[in-house]
Amino acid sequence: MRIAITGGNGFIGKFFLNYVARNKKIKIINLYNKKSFRHPRVKNIQLDLRKKLKKNLFIKIGSPEYLVHLAWDKLDDYDSRHHNKIFKYNLEFFNKLYGCGIKKIFIMGTCAEYGKRNGELKETFKTKPLNNYGKAKDKLKKSLFNFFKNDKTIILWGRLFYVYGKDQKSTTVYGQLSNAIKSRTKVFNMTKGDQIRDYLNVKDVSKIIYKILINSKKSEVINICSGNPISLKSHVKKWIKNKACKLKINYGFYKNSNKEIKRFWGSTKKLNKLLV
Repeated sequence: MRIAITGGNGFIGKFFLNYVARNKKIKIINLYNKKSFRHPRVKNIQLDLRKKLKKNLFIKIGSPEYLVHLAWDKLDDYDSRHHNKIFKYNLEFFNKLYGCGIKKIFIMGTCAEYGKRNGELKETFKTKPLNNYGKAKDKLKKSLFNFFKNDKTIILWGRLFYVYGKDQKSTTVYGQLSNAIKSRTKVFNMTKGDQIRDYLNVKDVSKIIYKILINSKKSEVINICSGNPISLKSHVKKWIKNKACKLKINYGFYKNSNKEIKRFWGSTKKLNKLLV
């Protein structure tokens, strides 16, 4: 079994590579742009999606049976206009892989595709993305499902909700909290924390991606989430407890953004069928 992975140096990518590397039956190919992934069981092949891709792309990336596509730029700015350019060179990448015989392609999507919806979000809902990141992902998803509809390759779109874990960027609440603890800050300022969210540990996300890749038998969209609606305040309390620190939280210091959805979580009905 040969799996090629893009975005292996990203937050989720590093955990996923380490997770699949435990299985000695899997041949792992890391398709990197600037920095390779150091692991005795990982083969590194340099690939820049922004450059013109050759026709023999499938052979260049190691002729994988499976492809896990996690790479995406500008994740610190969901409203950046650059996301449309990212969509274009991602689409070109997949166009070059049509008819090559890849069994399954997993692409990471986002809950931002749902737009400003409250409550439990199901994969059958019509997408209404509001920011440029969600719009670019949604456009890529629709393009790929249409483009590969007459090909034997199975397209798996993992619609990711919220994720947290070690070494996460400081642009996230968990990353900011971790940095505050490391710097021995006495008070951590945040919103009221009354937003209802759906979080998963990055280690669990890695396992879920692999399960989806192995167990799916048809092209489909799958929510990657816990299905448990919990307030951000409760999550922060849990994270502090797990880190065994006495950091004081100043709730209500910041106001909730007008662009932010108040309460939403993902449906796990489809996902649970694949996690057997």
